[in-house]
Amino acid sequence: MVDQTRDDASITHGMADADAFTRMLEQALADHPEAEILIKTHPDVIAGRKRGYLTAAATQPRCRLMGEDINPWALMDAVKAVYVVTSQLGFEALMAGKPVHCFGVPFYAGWGLTRDAQACPRRQRQRSLEELFAAAYLRYCRYANPYTATPSTLEETLDLLADQKRQRDRLAGRWLALGFSNWKRGFVRDFLARQPRCSSATRRHRWRHSSRPATAWWCGGRNSPRRSRRCARRMAYACGAWRMASCARWGSEST
Repeated sequence: MVDQTRDDASITHGMADADAFTRMLEQALADHPEAEILIKTHPDVIAGRKRGYLTAAATQPRCRLMGEDINPWALMDAVKAVYVVTSQLGFEALMAGKPVHCFGVPFYAGWGLTRDAQACPRRQRQRSLEELFAAAYLRYCRYANPYTATPSTLEETLDLLADQKRQRDRLAGRWLALGFSNWKRGFVRDFLARQPRCSSATRRHRWRHSSRPATAWWCGGRNSPRRSRRCARRMAYACGAWRMASCARWGSEST
């Protein structure tokens, strides 16, 4: 079962409201009286930054909230059916071959592919999953490369997303940024795909006796080349180092 954040526009425009989530929960419990109900909720709801609709379901003995950042396809392998209101995960569940119960009217409901709690009168024809995929991902969408600002295709976009994930996984872990001035430190996390575990230090004694990070980052500044080289040697010996240098004229970064 998929929860959504409150006031999500897709809920209102999907002909649903808060009562739809209540009906969905009741129906899932009735349909599967012996099963554990996994409720995929948004991580921001678990952290208290946003509100969901099914948070109170945690009091149900057979319900378990899941707010972890987990690949939805890993959950598909563990469930027999998927219940949604208007969540995009419902369409992914269709592609995974799971029965999908809809309690709103998302774009993939009303075509004979889902088990719908409410009808959409203007959707009268039956459509195959392939036709629906082609309409949503090939005919409706337009793709562009964010780095070259040129038109792209679905296949090229998927390749780019896969490469971004590889880079994010490669850069995951603890990072120590050495030698950065205050104004540069804000850019380090962006370069590291916004990894949350990144600390900074400007003096040797602040990191010499600390626990060694899994990966270290070293910046060779022009103002103190000798100290930078000493830091680099020490950090390379400790756990490996990346060197980020500034271009002389424009101040842009390179590795």
